[in-house]
Amino acid sequence: MIRKTTAWMAGLSVLLFLIGPAHTDPTPDLFARAVELDKNGFYIDSVKAWEQIMNSDSPEDLRTIAQLKLSSTYLKLGRFTKAAETARVLTESQPDNFDAFFHLANALAGVRRFPEAIQAYRKAIELRPQEGLAYVGLALSLFGDGKTPEAAEVLRDASDIFKKKKNIAWHQNIRIMIPQMKNFGRYPPDFSDLWLRNNIKLVRDTYENLVFDMDSLRN
Repeated sequence: MIRKTTAWMAGLSVLLFLIGPAHTDPTPDLFARAVELDKNGFYIDSVKAWEQIMNSDSPEDLRTIAQLKLSSTYLKLGRFTKAAETARVLTESQPDNFDAFFHLANALAGVRRFPEAIQAYRKAIELRPQEGLAYVGLALSLFGDGKTPEAAEVLRDASDIFKKKKNIAWHQNIRIMIPQMKNFGRYPPDFSDLWLRNNIKLVRDTYENLVFDMDSLRN
């Protein structure tokens, strides 16, 4: 009897070994780790974590967030082309996703592909007409594309939106930006290039910190 019991237990051990431990979803822990890595500036490590989530069988909302965060992390690493490619894939699979188009526009503006950035910002505005920051990104891209009068008009639209929302900081920023745009013609191009690059980054950082809401994307 003892021999039979021992043999049965040995067989069960082998079976459990082959089956492995009970399946647990590692996504929540991996997601929290990716957020923490990104928060602390370990961007290369966070890229790996976002890619793992994006390529897993996690719920679609988490995979969407991972793809958006992957795009923004590439931006922080200065890999603008990869950022644009990552966001563009999401715009194709989710054509009503405001955040995907905003990520794409920011990446394209970062590499001075202004005509494409203009299209992406316009789509973002179409999807969320009351997001003033999208108008600012559009205006900067228009300015970069040599369309200063149109850029100034778009900034005035953004100013009205920020005024209604009582966003005093951006309302004041725009009041300064409009005359700056108009007066750059008398200065060397380096002045306007530096100004444009800094303001595109400001739009990107403001969006990342204040507009992009991961919680709203999670079911």
